[in-house]
Amino acid sequence: MPLGITSAARHPSRPHVPPLAEHPLLKGYDLVGWFAMAAPKTLPPAWPSS
Repeated sequence: MPLGITSAARHPSRPHVPPLAEHPLLKGYDLVGWFAMAAPKTLPPAWPSS
């Protein structure tokens, strides 16, 4: 579930996800680009660090 988007306005395909620019402390925030991370549910736990 996304918490927010980095564009200045809501995206038509996700109107329920607010842009960070709507937060009073981030007024005018606009970041061009996006980042995502995905993994299968069967991903094994992290290896122990040595």
